[in-house]
Amino acid sequence: MSINCDIKQVAEALGMQPSSKSQYELRYGKKGSLSVNLKTDVWFDHEQHNGGGMLDLVIYKGQANSKQKAAEWLKQQGLIADDTPAPKSKNILRAHVYRDAMGEPVRKAVKYKDGTWRQSRWHQGDWISGVKGVANIPYRLPEILEDNFDCPLFIFEGEKDVDRAIDKGLHATCNVGGAGKWTRELNQYLIGKSVCIVPDNDAAGLDHASKAFEVLVLDGIPSAIMTSHLADLPDKGDFSDWMDKHNDDIDLFYKLEQQSRENQKSPEQAYLDKFGIKPASDLLGMQFDPLTFLYQGLVPSVGLTLIAALPKTGKSFFVLNLAAHMDAQGKSAHYLAAEDNERRLKDRIAMVFKDDPRHLTYHAVMSSEQRLPRGSDAILQIKQVAKSTGAQCIIVDTMQSILNPSTTNKNYD
Repeated sequence: MSINCDIKQVAEALGMQPSSKSQYELRYGKKGSLSVNLKTDVWFDHEQHNGGGMLDLVIYKGQANSKQKAAEWLKQQGLIADDTPAPKSKNILRAHVYRDAMGEPVRKAVKYKDGTWRQSRWHQGDWISGVKGVANIPYRLPEILEDNFDCPLFIFEGEKDVDRAIDKGLHATCNVGGAGKWTRELNQYLIGKSVCIVPDNDAAGLDHASKAFEVLVLDGIPSAIMTSHLADLPDKGDFSDWMDKHNDDIDLFYKLEQQSRENQKSPEQAYLDKFGIKPASDLLGMQFDPLTFLYQGLVPSVGLTLIAALPKTGKSFFVLNLAAHMDAQGKSAHYLAAEDNERRLKDRIAMVFKDDPRHLTYHAVMSSEQRLPRGSDAILQIKQVAKSTGAQCIIVDTMQSILNPSTTNKNYD
C-alpha cells in the first residue's frame, strides 16, 4: 500500500476542524497547540510534545494503535492505494517504561535511532500514542519507594543514566521529558529522602539541576547539587560517560557526592564556576609567565592574533612583512594564501623579502587542486601543517576562507 493523499486529507477524514490557517500550516485546538505542516506532511502537538507523520496522526486521534492498523484505517477511507506494503516503523534505540507504585505500566518514553523521542500511554493492555491525562510519576518509582532511607537518591537528567545507576547499586530516578521538567507533583514520592541532583556537563544540565533544586526545597526535601564529577567530563558529558571513564567505580562516585555536599555551592555559583566566571579581585593573586613575542608587542608566541582592516588596504602585504621580520629573526612561519596563486605570491614575496626566505613555507590555494578545508577540518589541517613544517606561526589570509559558510551557523564551534 502507498499513501496517495496529504496530511490535510487525513485530518479531514479524522473529523478535525482547524482553528486557524496559513499558507503552509493548519492549527487545531482552542489554543492552536496542534500544528500541521502542509509542506512536509507532519504534525506536532506543542502541549503534549508529540508528533509524527500521517500514520502517527491516525494513532494519536485514537483510530488505531499501530502503524499497520493506521494504514488499514486510511485504506478504508480511500486514502491508501493497495500496491505496496504499509510503511515500517522507525528503528528504536531504547525504550523506558514508567511504572506506578504497584509496578503496573503507566507510560513509555521511546528514543529512536534518528534522535527523536515519542511518548505513549498504557491503555487496556496496549501502548497508545500520546500521554494526555496520564499521571506524572518519577522514573523507576517502585525502586524509589523501597526502604532505602539511608542511601542518597540521585536525580539524573535521563532514563539511560538512571538505569545504569540502579544496575550498579545506586538509588536513582529522573523525570520524563528531559532537562527542566522536574515538577512539584513529583516531590511527594521523595519525602524523607536525601536527594543529590547530578547534572550533565552543559548549561542545560546545570539549569535543570538548579530548577529541580528550587522545586524540591518547596517541600523541605534536603537536596544538594553534585558538581565534583564535572571536571572529568567532556562538554555535554553525562553520568554514563563518567562511569565509562572510571570503570564503574561506584565508591569513587559516592566520595564525589559527599565532597559536593560538604562543599555545597548555590546553584547560581555552580553555574558561574562552569564557565569560569570569577570576581575581578581574584586576578590580583594570580601569577602569569611573561609573554614572549614572535613580533614584539604585536604577535605573541601563543594564542590568536587578528588583523582587521577595510578591503584593499594592504593587509596581505602587512602580514608578509611580519613573516619577513620573523624569518630574519630565525622564527619559522607558514603563510596560507587562500586568495593567491603561486605567480602572484612569488611577486609579493620578492617585493617584501630582502633576502630569500629561509624559514617560511606557503600554501597558494588558487594553484592547488585540493580544496581548502573549512571549519573544524581546517583546524585539524592547520595543526598538521604546524607539526609537519615546525612553523611557530600560522598566517591565515583570510580568516573567512577557513570558516564554514555562514548559513550553517557553525563558525563559533
